[in-house]
Amino acid sequence: MTVLLPVYNGEPYLKVAIESILVQTFKNFELLIVNDGSTDQTEKIVKSFNDNRIVYIKKDTNQGIVASLNEGFKLAKGEFIARMDADDISLPTRLQQQYDFLKQNPEIAILGSHFQIVNAAGYGTDCYLMPLKHEALKVMLFFGSPFAHPTVMMRKDEFVKHNLWYREEFKHVEDYDLWSRALLILKGANYDEVLLNYRISNQQIASRFSKIQQQTDEKIKKRLLGMFPLTSAQIDLLYIFFQNGVSLNQVNHFEEICSMLQKLSIINNEIKILNSEVFEQEIAKKTDIILNVYANAKNKLYLKYKQSYFFKFSQLSFKQRAKIWFKQYTPV
Repeated sequence: MTVLLPVYNGEPYLKVAIESILVQTFKNFELLIVNDGSTDQTEKIVKSFNDNRIVYIKKDTNQGIVASLNEGFKLAKGEFIARMDADDISLPTRLQQQYDFLKQNPEIAILGSHFQIVNAAGYGTDCYLMPLKHEALKVMLFFGSPFAHPTVMMRKDEFVKHNLWYREEFKHVEDYDLWSRALLILKGANYDEVLLNYRISNQQIASRFSKIQQQTDEKIKKRLLGMFPLTSAQIDLLYIFFQNGVSLNQVNHFEEICSMLQKLSIINNEIKILNSEVFEQEIAKKTDIILNVYANAKNKLYLKYKQSYFFKFSQLSFKQRAKIWFKQYTPV
């Protein structure tokens, strides 16, 4: 097994990240650290460890994470490649549990897990539960990444065989792009336990490159929608719904989007790209959120939703429905 850890100026948290791998209950691995031209104390931290399982690659200049990931992927000697980031913490049994799962389920080529968010000081906040089964992961692609990148373990030979690499043109969402291609060919799953502490800080890619992320996220989702026989105008309308977060545009086009989503569901039932039941439930789940956020006296969305095809999949409780109804008929 190879644990692939690319790092650029990872001084603040790198020591803890490396320690979390070296103390794993699973011992038979190489920890491949790719230093992408760091200018801080990254190299000093790596060399402070006296462990022959560490393989250290140093690049003279910063080439970006995509280049580091692809170089590490090619150099990896393990049957499985486990991803790790320089600011996260793998729980002690992570590698063993994922290794055992992949050995017992040879049809699975990509395995992630649930994860816990920790702050800059390392204190836990929220736990994120990821979809577990392959069909649910494929549906999740239309809403966002179905894996937390540093939780993933992959079968190297399957990715090499299908020429699946990270791509520079999708930098900052390179993992989402990879999964959006891989899960159409290979099977994936998430392990049903929290196996990683995922650190949130202001230095993260998500914090620093949100605009670029949004643009590349749009390319991926529109490419996925392009698998269906739809016009570019229909894809643009549907993207309003599938984009990250909840948008005011979704309210402005709510009725039109509901109608287009029903058409998409009918098409999917015919050509069977996605599991229909899971897809429809996820659409209803996001629509529930839109109502909770935007329904008010100005935006009377509830009756429009009730008349839509997806209302039967709604998970709104009686209390939530009553609250939405009250908001709609209370003067602002």
